[in-house]
Amino acid sequence: MMKSLIITTALAVIAILPGRAMAQYQSFPEELLSASTYEGRQVTIEDLRGRVVVLSFWSTTCAICREEMPELNAVVNSLSKKNTLFLGVTLDSSARLQRYLNFNRVMFTVVPNGFGILLKYADRDSEGRVSMPYPTYIVLGETGAIEAKFSGYGKLKNVEGAVEKLLR
Repeated sequence: MMKSLIITTALAVIAILPGRAMAQYQSFPEELLSASTYEGRQVTIEDLRGRVVVLSFWSTTCAICREEMPELNAVVNSLSKKNTLFLGVTLDSSARLQRYLNFNRVMFTVVPNGFGILLKYADRDSEGRVSMPYPTYIVLGETGAIEAKFSGYGKLKNVEGAVEKLLR
């Protein structure tokens, strides 16, 4: 009886914890593990586990994203020898990406058609509508927990700092 009461109380406490606190105990979501890269390779748990992962939500039509691309490439390059993985998640199709990548270099792994991943990480307004400004950077710890989130122009120094902190 006492054991049952303790378990019920523990479950009730867990159920009322805010979503952000629960995110600290997430593992990598199925939406990310079922994603395919622009090159056609599936993202696997082996790619992610034990690494700091940065999800960069962007679009080929986002002016800020295009302007920040050289700086993002520099951040990716500076952290490339460390235990990190940068995934550029976009809603753009492979065909649209092909046109963009013909003229623009990216140093990260691109994940096209990333709507499911976006839905997993997007904020919601009070009526449940999806809110994900571009660019948005989400830093995941080695187990998939959301450690930091930055949106908008000029946030790459914050991203780099968050990654460096997790790598210590």
